[in-house]
Amino acid sequence: VLIQGANFKETSQLSCMFGSVIQTAVYVDANSIVCITLNMSSAVGASIKSLRSMVYVSNNGVEFSATGLSFFFTKNPSISNISPKWDYYVGGKLVTVTGSDFFPSQIIFCRLHKVTLIGIYVSPTVVLCPTGAYTIGNTSLSISINGLDYTSPVANVTDFQSVNFCPAQRYRPETDTYQ
Repeated sequence: VLIQGANFKETSQLSCMFGSVIQTAVYVDANSIVCITLNMSSAVGASIKSLRSMVYVSNNGVEFSATGLSFFFTKNPSISNISPKWDYYVGGKLVTVTGSDFFPSQIIFCRLHKVTLIGIYVSPTVVLCPTGAYTIGNTSLSISINGLDYTSPVANVTDFQSVNFCPAQRYRPETDTYQ
């Protein structure tokens, strides 16, 4: 987690405190540090989907900032289905992504063909992802609730095709794909 402030010192005791857990921080410059967060499951247990914590910083590992920042630990989302699984290469569709542990963050990021677009949070199990103009071919769809950590591709689940305009006989409605 990148934290911006003032008067950070490059010391071996530079740290961040999430709740009562102290973690080592990495010095970037006098105005920025990177705090290494705990794994969500080790921070709050497997049954909790999210946890709000305050984050405090320290140059010496003992005296922490008087005010903190609010931070949300969340489980990584997972995708169980996307529909439709294709679009014309010019884009224009909304892909319905179903899964679990989607979080109503300020921005949902959707990635197709290494292009990232802003998605729409619908519920903890549904996100809508727009398609854009892409290269013709196959790819995987992935999402992120923080812009850094994306879901991993799952064969036959997150597969997506960008197709050229083609004759109707190549469309397979039973699989919603072009062949």
